[in-house]
Formats: sequence, structure tokens, C-alpha cells
Amino acid sequence: MSGKRFGTLIFLGALLIAGLFFVWPRFAERSRQPLKPSDIDFARSNQPVVMKTPGLSTAGTAASGGEAAAAVSVSAVAAPEKLSVEDKKRYDVFEQILVSKNDNDPRMDSELGKLSPELHRALRDRYQTLAVENRNGRGAIAFLIARDLQSVADVDFLKSIYQESPCLGFKNCAVAEPQDPHMSGIQQTSLDYPQLAALYQLDRRLDADPTLAKNPEFRKAILDLIREARQFPSNAVQARAEQISKKL
Repeated sequence: MSGKRFGTLIFLGALLIAGLFFVWPRFAERSRQPLKPSDIDFARSNQPVVMKTPGLSTAGTAASGGEAAAAVSVSAVAAPEKLSVEDKKRYDVFEQILVSKNDNDPRMDSELGKLSPELHRALRDRYQTLAVENRNGRGAIAFLIARDLQSVADVDFLKSIYQESPCLGFKNCAVAEPQDPHMSGIQQTSLDYPQLAALYQLDRRLDADPTLAKNPEFRKAILDLIREARQFPSNAVQARAEQISKKL
């Protein structure tokens, strides 16, 4: 290799290294930016997915969800006697998922997709027995009901979720916890899990079956729900509710 060519390669390498030193701090700073609630998507799953934040993978949301799940413990409850044999099996599957705190269990889709009205009622009742700090469990029920929305009773149940006081901390909903500024968006999304999961799935349900909003009684109930959601003290919840209201 000639001395001139070797010198050129050295010069180009130096430029590359200098460029990296100039660009990398900016990229690293972007990757440390707090995750915004709008960067989270429940549309495809009940597990929040990071959509567009550079330098942060879905593992970040899973870790945050784990924090929320670990804050409370829950014991399985026997299926209500009034349920059919098949519904009892499905209810038991839900209880297994609830206790495991793995609300991304594939059985949420394979076995808990289409549910009977009786099972809807049992899940709505179960929601009321869960501690308010159990964001995973409450969020999973809100997800299932909204995804399979069937009745005005379902809509009224979802509306009641937005009438709850906001949860401020995983260990005690009444007490705010210090938040890592780099993870604040994820932590807030986990705290608002029931409210956000319900809205994302409601949106999908209305898109999949526009006739729901054409039924006068159903439409009124949905509009009441959206009104409550728009008043819930969370920017992400209010923004999602506003988006849905524009479709109605």
C-alpha cells in the first residue's frame, strides 16, 4: 500500500471517529428522553408496547409492568357456581393468569377471546374484589371486557373505571412514589393501565363493529364513558378519549 493511500485511509478514519464523538452524545441523549404516554400502544395486545422511542425496547415496559405486579399479591378465587362447566374452565384460566401476574399469557387470546355474558358478569364482579393497587389484574379485566364488548352493562362497567381516583403509586394508590425521570412515562402508563387498556380496546371494538355505536342506547352509554374518560386526570387517557370521541 502506497504511503499516500495509507495516509488517506488514516485521514478518513479520523473523520469517522470525530463524527462518532459528535453524533453519539446526541443519540445517547435522545435515548434517555422520558418515554411519553403516546409512545405506548395497547392496540395489539394487553401488554403495553413501546412504539417509537429510540434506545428503549419493549423490555422496558415489561419491567415496569413487573414492578406494578410485584406491588401486590393475589390469591385465586374459585369460579362462581352459576357458571357453566366451560365458563368455569375459562374462569380458572383467568385466575391462573391473575396469580401468575403474566397478563401477556397467550391464553388471554387463545382461551379468553370470546366470552359468554355470564363470564363477563363474573369478571366485572371479580374486578371489584381486587385491590386498587393491582394494576395488572384490574387492567387485564378491563382489557378483556373492552375487547369483547357486548352490552350496555359492559360499557357502564368501563365507565366506572374512569370514575376511580387515579392511582399514584404501585404500593399505595393514595401515595405518590418518586419516579425515575427516564422511565416516568412507562411508570405512569402502568399506573393508568386499566384506563388506557380499556380505551385502546374500545377503539378497536368500535372500528371492528361500527354498528355498536349506531344503537341509540349503546351509543349513549359509550358517549357517557368517553365523557368520563376525558375528565380522568391523565393526559394520555384524555388524549385517547378525545381521539375516540372524534370518531363518534
